[in-house]
Amino acid sequence: MKKLFSIFIIFSLFVFTACGGSSSKDNSADNADSGDSTDDDRKQGDLYGECYPNETCNKGLICDVENNICIKDPGDGSNDSDSNASDSTPEQPDDTGDSQDGGDSADSTDDKDKTDSGDSQPDGDTSDSGDDSGDSQPDEDADTDTTPAADPCDPNPCVGKANSTEVCNATGETTYTCGCADGYVWANSQCLPECKKDTVSFPCYDPENKRFWTAISENAIMWQAAVDYCDSLNTSNYGGFADWHLPAISELRTLLIADKVKSSCPISEEGDHLSGNEWDCFSCAESCPDDTCNTSLNVCSPYEDGSFSKLGDATVLWSSSPLSEDSSAVWVVNSIYGAVFDAWNDETEYARCTRCTEGTVWNEYAAKCADPSKEIELKCPAPTNPDHTVWNDNGKNGKFTQKWNGTEWTSVVQSEYNSTEAGICRFKCEADYTWDGASQRCLPECSKNTTSFPCKDSDTGYIWSEKTDTWLRWEDKTDPNNVTHPAAEHCEGLNTSNYGGFNSGWHLPTISEIRTLIQDCPATQMPPVGEEVCAVRSDAPVCLSEDDCWTDPCEGCPKNEDGDHSKFGDDDELWSLSLDSDASNSAWFVDFSYGFVGSTGTINPNYYVRCVR
Repeated sequence: MKKLFSIFIIFSLFVFTACGGSSSKDNSADNADSGDSTDDDRKQGDLYGECYPNETCNKGLICDVENNICIKDPGDGSNDSDSNASDSTPEQPDDTGDSQDGGDSADSTDDKDKTDSGDSQPDGDTSDSGDDSGDSQPDEDADTDTTPAADPCDPNPCVGKANSTEVCNATGETTYTCGCADGYVWANSQCLPECKKDTVSFPCYDPENKRFWTAISENAIMWQAAVDYCDSLNTSNYGGFADWHLPAISELRTLLIADKVKSSCPISEEGDHLSGNEWDCFSCAESCPDDTCNTSLNVCSPYEDGSFSKLGDATVLWSSSPLSEDSSAVWVVNSIYGAVFDAWNDETEYARCTRCTEGTVWNEYAAKCADPSKEIELKCPAPTNPDHTVWNDNGKNGKFTQKWNGTEWTSVVQSEYNSTEAGICRFKCEADYTWDGASQRCLPECSKNTTSFPCKDSDTGYIWSEKTDTWLRWEDKTDPNNVTHPAAEHCEGLNTSNYGGFNSGWHLPTISEIRTLIQDCPATQMPPVGEEVCAVRSDAPVCLSEDDCWTDPCEGCPKNEDGDHSKFGDDDELWSLSLDSDASNSAWFVDFSYGFVGSTGTINPNYYVRCVR
């Protein structure tokens, strides 16, 4: 009995000592680590915290695999000063051996899988199945970069920036903004004056529309001068920028105060809404302040205090956007009335220049800012669709695309006439028309059915006028002191009148030229066909003598009053300019009812006239 009692006493002392020792040890650890975080506060990967599942720790630390805790890397010289230099064992935390603050001594963490009683890590994904949904850290095979992200504000890039408060605000891993002084706003890389009515320093920045603006031009100028004005700012590097342009109409409209203008105005270069037929950009009721609407004229009384303008303008400003149907008219913003109107490009208005918003690049041909990562579809340049032409471009319908190559937009594809081979921006004449390269247009093809003049004979290249309504004499000597040549003078007058758009070249045709209009009469048509032909001609070999050149074949063919011997269906006599080389008072002519070539006196007969060039 005594023996059993003694055993009980010894066992009780042992339990008490063990429990007391443990408590003392924990208290001692708490005191020793008073400068460090407690176990509960230590984060995985931090000093004395648990290692990551792949047995790594944060920068400057290594994993003590045996105890599953992060300790300082003795190789980087960062061990505590109280480390034993002669001891190669890495420094342990003061509570070494106690992997738990008390509780389950067999498991240092709160496992998700309760069957892992011997685990010292959370279960997570230990099989490396690729699904890390249960992991608190990436798998060992993951490319994990535990290096802290770079701070764009360290060092502070705002220090020394003009008009900055030098306060840096990180907006991303590599982006930031700087605080700006009163009246200034952050504009991508600097503090600029905010665009408002009392702005006096330029360029300024409109943070609402993310747009830069220059000062207004000193004088009212014509439209092309306004385009050149903005280009000149690039040469001078105005405001530190070299990409200024005259604003497109939608850009210019951002200067109007939105709640004071008609919101439904459709005019914009986006979507090609630049036709005057779409104009609906002013409403007296919506736009006029203080009941100043003149309902009979549907305009406000002139409001010249800048009420409609973000910058306080009370004037008219040019845009870079011409009307789609008439390039001599250009869209403008009238800040006196708070509306969009148009003006002729030879009028004088004012100009402000702008830059494209971030992520877009100015396209000069399209006269708008465009996304450089995308192709831009554009209309083929003038002549985009000359009169009486159709596109010959494999269904592109007069469109081409430009791409940004990193420094500039690719070249504009020029429109060109090509009736034989299809291609981008190529066109051809519509049916019954033929191309005239000299005037760069399509003219009616000369035929019996031609009703529109001048026309072109595609076989010879000659351009012909319509026939005169009345007969004319070759020579008029009614007044001996004033001899005239009515037939020739009629044709010369067509040059003066710019007939058919031609102000030169019209003349009374020679006998060889007018013979090209004879058809279905082999001996007299030009060139003649057969062995027996009429030799009368004004071109080489020239033969204008009636005695030497006129032979029976010149009599032509059987009479045809249906006009079958004429390309135009004529059955009349028409003068030529060519005189009989044997008689200066006799001129050659053609009678188209026979295809007859003959000569007659210049004074008495009256014949019709067709002019040629």
